[in-house]
Amino acid sequence: MNVTPLQAMARATSTLVAEHDVTDVLAQLLEDAADSMGASAAGMLLLNPQGALEVLAATSHRALDLEIYEAQERRGPCADAATSDATVVADRPESVREQWPQLAPLMADAGYRSVHAHPLHWHGQVLGAINIFHDHDLSADTLAVGQTFADVATLVMLTPNHLSTPELRRIVESALAGRTIVEQAKGVLAHQQSLTIEQAYGELLRRAREDGATVTETAERVVRSAYRR
Repeated sequence: MNVTPLQAMARATSTLVAEHDVTDVLAQLLEDAADSMGASAAGMLLLNPQGALEVLAATSHRALDLEIYEAQERRGPCADAATSDATVVADRPESVREQWPQLAPLMADAGYRSVHAHPLHWHGQVLGAINIFHDHDLSADTLAVGQTFADVATLVMLTPNHLSTPELRRIVESALAGRTIVEQAKGVLAHQQSLTIEQAYGELLRRAREDGATVTETAERVVRSAYRR
């Protein structure tokens, strides 16, 4: 049964609010990623604490063999994406041969014509990458979906199974504190510039985008500035 990318991501993220086995969820996510993108197979490499690449999962034996090769040789789309923190694309067989001459015949024997790999990154640190293999040439819209799956995979790995009650309380209180400062800033801007509350929120968003800051950071500056007057 084919799934859409939205259904696949919803299935993965829904597991994060309950006890879950990370390896199992990631294996299912790879299956769903390949299925929803009409791909032949998918695989995942992770960087271990010593910096070596290891295979976490693959959706077929042929893909597993390719992932093992990439992990051992540190060469290939998934290995390159994991070590460079950049999307790697070979949209047709000629591109595969040009970039990885040794890997190309192995991919051809497996029946794959194209591949794209996307890094799993978290706050500037690379954790690994996912590989998506196709038996046809690639289209551009597939690439954005591939990176989204990589981002979901990262969240699956880093979302804890359990948080203590004090930790949960701290997170909730932080969210509520952020909302409070935003509401205060909206009031300040509405008063200072004779705006409606809706217009004030729009102005707050505009300033945040212009400054490259979060809405909360911008709201804090607006409120601090008002107190200094």
